[in-house]
This record gives sequence, C-alpha cells and structure tokens, in this order.
Amino acid sequence: MLGLTAGESSRSRTGTSRSAKAMERGLGGFTVRRVRMAEEWRDEGLDVAVLEMNPGHDGRSISEVTGVQRISFTAESGSRTHFFGYPYTNRLLHCEGGSSREYRGSALLRIPCVMGVGSSGAPYIVDLDAAEAGSVVAVNISGDETFSYGTALGSFARRLYAQSEHCSRDC
Repeated sequence: MLGLTAGESSRSRTGTSRSAKAMERGLGGFTVRRVRMAEEWRDEGLDVAVLEMNPGHDGRSISEVTGVQRISFTAESGSRTHFFGYPYTNRLLHCEGGSSREYRGSALLRIPCVMGVGSSGAPYIVDLDAAEAGSVVAVNISGDETFSYGTALGSFARRLYAQSEHCSRDC
C-alpha cells in the first residue's frame, strides 16, 4: 500500500473520517516498510514523501481498512479544494475554497483556510463526490493568518509514486 505523507483520508457527512473511525476501533497496526522522498525535499514546495505500508496484523492493507482517495498530479488553480486535518485537536476539521498559486511560487497551492498548527501533511482534495471520494492534489505544509499552503503533487511527486512498488500499472 502507498500513501503520500498524510496517508489516505476520507470524510463522512458527520465530519469523521474513515481513517479516524478505524483508529477509534483499534484497526491500526500498520507500519511503514519504505519511505521515498525527493532528494531536493528542502526546496520550497517539494516536501512530500511516499510511504509504502506493510499490511496490518490481519493481512489487510491500510486501504482495505480505511478507504482510499485517488491521487492527481495535475492540480489546477481555481478548483474547489477541500482540506481536512487534526490540528491541535482529536476532532477532524474541514475547510474548503478555491485554490490558487499566487503566493510562494507555483509549487505550492493555497486555499483560504486557517487550519492551525498540527495540520501538516493533511490532504487537499478536489472533485469530492457524493460518495465522499475525490483526488488528493496537495498536502499541507504551512499556513498564515489567511491561507493554508500545500505542496502540489506535480512531476516530482509522480516520479516518487512511479518508483514505488504500488505503481505496477501506467503512472
């Protein structure tokens, strides 16, 4: 199984993610087998890692237990973007708004949201449908008094994904 820093997340209408429900029920036990990260990870906007996960104690993958979101490597400005995180709390928080790349260069996506400290690595999801599935386009790295900023999953993230064992099909 593969995750992009924040792992996989999905939101229910009550505001509780499937992964949060799994943790509450004690369905964890997943360990990281391998970490892949960009050699230039310290460069502005390239702070992403791919985590290859071991199966849980019962042999199931993390995606079988928690659900999964698609990954998109082509984030576009102006898209309605949802941001989920657990900053300073054990309760899932949600923001949504139009994304832009008007600050700090094109490697970062920003949305009008003040999530708070502790939300680093949380997913930015577009095209969220009625079944609460969408595509992860960025992961949060910082924020200020008006916006949250996430590393857009571009060509460097696609390379990491392609190097992973998960990418046995056309990436």
